[in-house]
Amino acid sequence: MARLFTEGVKDLLKDQSEKAKNSEIDFEALLKSAEKGHPFIKIRVSSHEAGDNTAEAEKLYERAANQGYAPAQYNLALIIFERDESPEERLKAISLLKLAAEAGITEAEYNLGTMYEIGIDLKKDIEQAAKWYQKAVHGLHPSAENNLGLLYLNGDGVEQDVNKAKALFSLAASKGIIEAKKNLDVINLNYVEGDTGQAPH
Repeated sequence: MARLFTEGVKDLLKDQSEKAKNSEIDFEALLKSAEKGHPFIKIRVSSHEAGDNTAEAEKLYERAANQGYAPAQYNLALIIFERDESPEERLKAISLLKLAAEAGITEAEYNLGTMYEIGIDLKKDIEQAAKWYQKAVHGLHPSAENNLGLLYLNGDGVEQDVNKAKALFSLAASKGIIEAKKNLDVINLNYVEGDTGQAPH
């Protein structure tokens, strides 16, 4: 079979700055609010955005995460992972990532799935990877669609189903995932229409 392409492995915990670049954060005001125990409703910043205020941003995330605010738990996990901290700190980041994923943060679901798939900081578990990719697919995450498609194509962690794989690759390709387009081409070249799990011809 022609080569299949997986997306998101090398840049697992990618920088979120592009998604949040239009946010304008008054760190001083938010810190004062945090000190008073006010909940965080729309904090969307990244270490890139924060610039010299990275430490302040981390304080905000820490306080908001402690209040159970899932986006802050996710962003704090990213900060810790990107620093490549000690094993103890990375365990904290994993815990935060799981909390965010369980709360329905789509990026957290996707990243947790990828960590389980390739065994980064977690024991490799393809069934868990499939579970979290599926949740991220419900959130319309294009890379999760591609990666779950690969699992269905190969029967890894799920029952092999070429039709489901093709549908997932099509969704991801329509959202600009180049690897999904290549995977779709592989299916079109190697599988007969209607196959659900037959060997490629």
